[in-house]
Amino acid sequence: MTDSVLPEWHTIRLEAQLQTRTTDDADSGISFGIPLHVAPISQRIMAATVDGCCIATGFLAAVAVAAYASPSLPTGIPAAIAAAGSLFAFALMYLTLFFSLSGITPGMRYARIAFCTFNDENPSRSAMRRRIFALLLAGAPVGLGLVWACMDEDKLGWHDRISRMYPRAY
Repeated sequence: MTDSVLPEWHTIRLEAQLQTRTTDDADSGISFGIPLHVAPISQRIMAATVDGCCIATGFLAAVAVAAYASPSLPTGIPAAIAAAGSLFAFALMYLTLFFSLSGITPGMRYARIAFCTFNDENPSRSAMRRRIFALLLAGAPVGLGLVWACMDEDKLGWHDRISRMYPRAY
């Protein structure tokens, strides 16, 4: 009687099976094999800083006009809440205006950044407006979705993945 040194499962062979995807999902055409040329975080921060300065300038001009036209200025917590809400509204209008009309903000133009889809195409205007909603979702949990881009291996935030587009340096 001969004892074999090999385990009893050494004769098992796995067959290669071809798997076909038959989903009609919109994500089925996305190929992550294409290398993404994501803009560096420093360029993205520079674009956000320039856009933030533009938003703040518009907000302060509106406050100056309101202060000039008003006989008395509001004070206290209600005034602070109204100012924060107005600043938020200015930022939404700014992004909606530039994303709807040109697809790029002045800060992005200055930083030489443009959006590109995961399929390496230019995004549509409606996709750009949906990105604003994705940006709000990413910023809602204390900005965690925005900071995520610093920790992600592809340097993409939640809003980039939700909107299926990313900022590309050109």
